[in-house]
Amino acid sequence: MLTIEENKKFLIFPSWLNVAYTWEDIPAIIQDPFKHNLAWKYNYTKEEIEGYGYSFDVPVDILNGPCGGGILVQHPPKGKAWAVRGALTFDKGADIRSPQYLESYGREFRYNKLNVAHLEHRAHAGSLYRFDKPPKNPMLYCSVEHTDCLIDSEMYWLVTGRSPGKSEMLYELPTWAKAFDVDLKIVSKVDSALEEFIKSWVPDKLKHVWLRLTSNNRGLGFHFAVLMYFGFHLATTEKRRMKSMHLLADIEGEPKLFSNRKDWLDRI
Repeated sequence: MLTIEENKKFLIFPSWLNVAYTWEDIPAIIQDPFKHNLAWKYNYTKEEIEGYGYSFDVPVDILNGPCGGGILVQHPPKGKAWAVRGALTFDKGADIRSPQYLESYGREFRYNKLNVAHLEHRAHAGSLYRFDKPPKNPMLYCSVEHTDCLIDSEMYWLVTGRSPGKSEMLYELPTWAKAFDVDLKIVSKVDSALEEFIKSWVPDKLKHVWLRLTSNNRGLGFHFAVLMYFGFHLATTEKRRMKSMHLLADIEGEPKLFSNRKDWLDRI
């Protein structure tokens, strides 16, 4: 069973992100976010920022991704915001987005305790960073699905699209996932109850591939972040073959993370 990690926050740095800093610059920004946030540096003192509810002393685990970029795992004090967020966005050409922008087949995102977000290019007119050319934010639909079909430690990834099985990158996932201590195996067949479960929200016209997942980490946020990290990478390399990636597991509290609205699916 996967558990909700309310004491951790996950921020994904996609492999395609091209802003004023690189993934390799992240440790220095974390060490001194005040120095890297110009809006704060010239207008406030560190004490004033802390008075607004920001913390400069948030432990962070840096998980390097095998495709570039990676995942930042924050352990913020209760009721405090991470001061580094502003240093990563404002004048750097980046925004932080929550999973609600990764709607899965038009279904409504209903859950806000996943504590997972991702960086993307700040493409709107208010950006203070000037890109050489208008940036793009590749997207691949992603979701987490609780199902009673799976028990205990059973977990699967579901990859859908026009022809996901023909993707060379798909077969690299088991090797890449080891960077996060996750074992993946492509399987040709799953229990019929699991196949029946996805029929309510996966468009019939799409093909799909199953990957069985094993990991000692039982955190829901962690596994969703890993899924999104690889989903974003494949969104740039395999967008013609792949449409979405989903994590299916038995989740604590049986949350309904996305509504099942079959009437939306036929419009995709």
